Amino acid sequence: MIYRFEIENFASFRDAQVIDLHFHSSAAPDPRTYAELFPGAGAYIPKVVSIFGANASGKTNILLALEFALKVAARREDAPSICFPFNSPDTFHEPTRFAIEFSGLIPDTNYFALFRYLLIVEAASRSGLSIKHESLRHKPDGRGHWQRLENFSTDWARRVALRSPLLGHAPDQLVHQILSSEPDSLLQLNRQLPRFCLGVERISYQYTPQGPQARFTNQGMKQEIPWSLESSGTRAFVRAFPFLNDALRQGSLCAMDDLDAGLHPLLVPRLLDWFYMPEAGHPGGSQLWFTTHNTSLLEGLTRDQVILCDKDEQGCSTITQLKNTKARQRDNLSRKYLAGVYGGVPFSSAPESGGESDD
Repeated sequence: MIYRFEIENFASFRDAQVIDLHFHSSAAPDPRTYAELFPGAGAYIPKVVSIFGANASGKTNILLALEFALKVAARREDAPSICFPFNSPDTFHEPTRFAIEFSGLIPDTNYFALFRYLLIVEAASRSGLSIKHESLRHKPDGRGHWQRLENFSTDWARRVALRSPLLGHAPDQLVHQILSSEPDSLLQLNRQLPRFCLGVERISYQYTPQGPQARFTNQGMKQEIPWSLESSGTRAFVRAFPFLNDALRQGSLCAMDDLDAGLHPLLVPRLLDWFYMPEAGHPGGSQLWFTTHNTSLLEGLTRDQVILCDKDEQGCSTITQLKNTKARQRDNLSRKYLAGVYGGVPFSSAPESGGESDD
């Protein structure tokens, strides 16, 4: 599981920004919300990570940066061919830097370790992506100093993030190809559709020269509904499902931009429950990072699960983790966030008073 991510000089992030999700605890926190980095680590990480912020504050760029680093590390065919640093004269020709820290098994052993992947790429170039530095280090059993792994392997990146395209924004035809070619995924989707989409009973596919065509069966309707005439909310759910399901089946990361787009606010917590309480047969270890504007979700999230994005007058995005503010878990996080107490809203923040309770 990814527990730390660093970004520098990428898109709207000029200065180095760090997301550090893990914490040490002598007492195990709620296993529904948190997972141990590895057995006996004594360090924990939230299974679900939410990113809040105003429009254009940089929320999506966090996920784009994560996708960029993982695709390059995995040597994916769709890996980016160019990097876009922060757009200013003093940074545009400087390198871009990413670092990902995660837990896992040491290759070809049954021993756990912490790993650190570092990627530095040259500034934007018409000749394609140029990797200035790339390394993978580890701490066996999470102790001692970082040790370089000489036999660099891309397998870890393939396991961490399998095929999330960013991130819920997959082309419709790709989604249809996945669902129509994977009977188990389609079966799982049809089990969930009636729970999330009122009156929708199932989705099926017809094969045509133009590719698989989706058809919906709706309660009380004799004729099937084509994809283009189904509700936008149902289509949004279907687009997201293969990637959410993939992460749960494989114990990997799913990064989802605007997870709540098109979904009723009462349905989004049901999606989060898939990661909190995976069904029998799922290996565990899955993680969900998502951006959202649905502030009602703050009522069910802990401070450790919330990341805030802001942007200053120079266009530089900054990241704040709610756990590093004066917010208390018993505070009304939604109300104080909307009041601008913690930042990450479309207007100047209110004076800091997050340490006070609402009682």
